[in-house]
Amino acid sequence: MKMNNEKGYIFPLTLGIVVTCLFVLTTSIEIFLSEKRYLKEMEEYYLVNSMSSMAVKKIVNSINKEDYLSAGKLSYNKGIVNFTIQEKEKNMYSIMLGINLDNHLSIKSEVIYNQQEKRILRWEEK
Repeated sequence: MKMNNEKGYIFPLTLGIVVTCLFVLTTSIEIFLSEKRYLKEMEEYYLVNSMSSMAVKKIVNSINKEDYLSAGKLSYNKGIVNFTIQEKEKNMYSIMLGINLDNHLSIKSEVIYNQQEKRILRWEEK
């Protein structure tokens, strides 16, 4: 028995609601994954900056005490810092850093240190 006033709007309405819910769910997942990637990058950035700061502080202290090695390796919980020190001029040192995190991220930087003024003149990542 067929009703004459049946318009057939239930299926398209249900389909529209399902498509809208799937769109919202997909967008929410994409936002979540994007934030997760951002947090991972920020964690790596923090680790690299912390390790390089600690390494430079230790190297500068050894230069000031004049008992430094021309090359070496400093180990930290999350990675390793390789360094080489070259005296460019009298009391001017070039410190090359190679920072390797455990997750294989590798960053190189150069620090120019003036021992006479006891300050870092330049610090740049390469």
